[in-house]
Amino acid sequence: MAEDKRQTAMHEAGHAALIHLIGKAQIYWMMVEREFPLPNWEGEVKARWNEQPTVEEKIRLAYAGPCAEMKYLANADPAEHWDFDLTDDARSFIHPETTADGLVRLRFRRADGQTKELEHEHGPFGTDREMAASTEANDDVLLAQLRAVRELLNVPVNWNGVLSIGNQIADQGHFVVHRTSFFADACKPVIAHAFPPAAPPPTVP
Repeated sequence: MAEDKRQTAMHEAGHAALIHLIGKAQIYWMMVEREFPLPNWEGEVKARWNEQPTVEEKIRLAYAGPCAEMKYLANADPAEHWDFDLTDDARSFIHPETTADGLVRLRFRRADGQTKELEHEHGPFGTDREMAASTEANDDVLLAQLRAVRELLNVPVNWNGVLSIGNQIADQGHFVVHRTSFFADACKPVIAHAFPPAAPPPTVP
């Protein structure tokens, strides 16, 4: 299996996780596929919204895919764990076209305080960035929501949920066009498995 399938699966799992965390929609379609013999994998998540998401939620949903993908790449070595460095203003993520080389960059931090920066071509994130930009939010709002996404993905239970969803997608067998998909009857238990129900609040005596 090409590793880029798992990378794409983690991207889509990021979108799915934010849809779940927003709590206003039911996911009915998750897909990662490629048409043989083209090398690149493409993915999609579709949801039925019960309530209109806010501008801020739309931006977080858009950024969740790229952020999940980059955090997955940052954690290629299972012996180490890297979280997003929330002191990174990450302006190249919002406007990579203004950088000298046009790359998206995010900084990560390890528990011992060591940091590293990860680079990624912005082209594959174009649709997501356009979705965020289509809200016409200003840079301050975009950057605030990017920080919110990174904070959410730094929460261990949320990141473990992304990994669980991504791995379930990536581990499915290949069909004629190398397609993997979960339909309406499968999405709900997949998400429920990835995000166990929260513990009940303590009983007040």
